[in-house]
Amino acid sequence: MRTSPDSAAEGSAHVSARGARVFTVPAGRPFLAAVAAAILDGNLPSGGGVAPDPLALPDITLLLPTRRATRVMQEAFLNVAGEGAMTLPQIRPISAGDEDLSLLAGLASPGTLGSDSLDLPPAVSEIERRLVLTMLVQHWSRAIRKDDSGAAHLGDDAAAAGANTPAQAAHLASELARLMDMVETENVPLDGLASLVPDDYSAHWQDTLKFLEIITAFWPAYLEEKRLLSPATRRNRAILAEAERLTKSPPAGPVIVAGVTGSVPATVELMRAVACLPQGALVLPGLDLHLDEESWSAIAAHPEHPQFGFYKLLSELGLTRADVNVLHGAELAPKQVAREKLIAETMRPAGKTGRWQHYIRATDKSEVRGALDGISLIEAPSAQDEAEAVALILREAAETPGRTAALVSPDRLLARRVGVRLEAWGIRVDDSAGRPFAKTPPGTLLDLVISAVAEDFAPAAVMALLKHPLTRVGLDAFAVRRAGRAVEIAAFRTIYLGRGLDGVAAALVRAEEDVAEKRRRQTAVKRLWPDDWTGAHDLVARLSAAYAP
Repeated sequence: MRTSPDSAAEGSAHVSARGARVFTVPAGRPFLAAVAAAILDGNLPSGGGVAPDPLALPDITLLLPTRRATRVMQEAFLNVAGEGAMTLPQIRPISAGDEDLSLLAGLASPGTLGSDSLDLPPAVSEIERRLVLTMLVQHWSRAIRKDDSGAAHLGDDAAAAGANTPAQAAHLASELARLMDMVETENVPLDGLASLVPDDYSAHWQDTLKFLEIITAFWPAYLEEKRLLSPATRRNRAILAEAERLTKSPPAGPVIVAGVTGSVPATVELMRAVACLPQGALVLPGLDLHLDEESWSAIAAHPEHPQFGFYKLLSELGLTRADVNVLHGAELAPKQVAREKLIAETMRPAGKTGRWQHYIRATDKSEVRGALDGISLIEAPSAQDEAEAVALILREAAETPGRTAALVSPDRLLARRVGVRLEAWGIRVDDSAGRPFAKTPPGTLLDLVISAVAEDFAPAAVMALLKHPLTRVGLDAFAVRRAGRAVEIAAFRTIYLGRGLDGVAAALVRAEEDVAEKRRRQTAVKRLWPDDWTGAHDLVARLSAAYAP
């Protein structure tokens, strides 16, 4: 997987990191706090060292996987030190977006290798990539329908080839971008797609390959013309360039990589370079040190296993689990060790579950019961009950002095339900995954703006837009609400057959005439004041002006 010509550290691809300082923090310990404590106690980059002078801490470089991790790590240092202010190590993210790649540069000794990663061409922006791919999909779709030979080959499916609408083209462009990111992250060239399916069974696959020429031929040509790089390619080149610089010109101070699992192949080369430094160290989060070697080797055939990433990383670094030690100060209590062993057993590879019988015979049942102390199981009858139970547990923790709690779940819908329930009690929570833009007030406003146009200003769409708290059209919130209420009563609480904003304006005129001639008998419309009618007409006019461009 590391045979790409983009690999700037190709020469060191098979250099073993054996003998390096590699540690792990057990899953039962707070990872960042354990790393911060080890650095302050002198146990990183090597165990049993001397606590560093506070003024020497900036000489230590700590590399973390994301920018968010760097922010939390700063808080961890302050919490562990228990001081109001202190100097901190240089805490940098490895890669969490193009802006962070420049932060990684400059770890090596200055004045030797230049600024390789900074000399790279810029990465194409996501909006430019999405728009260009959308246009390429549209061009390809039109071409495949005009191609007589293609139509004859595809038969009746020719009309369904590619994208029929801009929305479909945008969706296909999004999927193509995701495919490119996945392939480029692995440092694998796209030109190998043609050989994935044997020719004997690839009639439809050949049609797919023609479509994939968008990213194998046309898109690379566009990047070359614009002198740009794809985001994943630029990230890989920057990381590999930094790995090469570290190898050729080691920095004077310690360099520690913490919390990086090597899921991006380029980061493996950086970790290899750091591990080979005289003062380099790696800290892995939650490596399983309890599983027997035979079962550990079986993980190689189970990429779905939670420890598969560590197995692959250690193999590529030329290490075994015997080369990894528990970080000093992060050791677990006996009860926690028993719990960790039990979890390791539950995660045993499928082909080795026969060893459970040995575990059952050899393990003290009271030890297992002690390992499960503090663990509860709640079987909720519905998703709403599940969210309610979790929210109540978090609320209890928030109301108990000295207690903290966190919800860890891959279910984004559950997390949002819990967050909404907590906000109803006045408890605001920090969701590390963020909130979908469509679920924010500005996002819902834009969604309603577009929906109103898409539905040709149908009554429900218009009223949903007018009732959004951010809809102002140059008026204050109260004026919009009052005028919107008048529009609803006058135009929509009767038979409405209009289309567009012109239809709404015409319905208001007709309603006002009906009230004047006493043809409308509803009490609500007869109670509208002259200012209400004026405000309703003005609001529709303002909407028309806002939508005019």
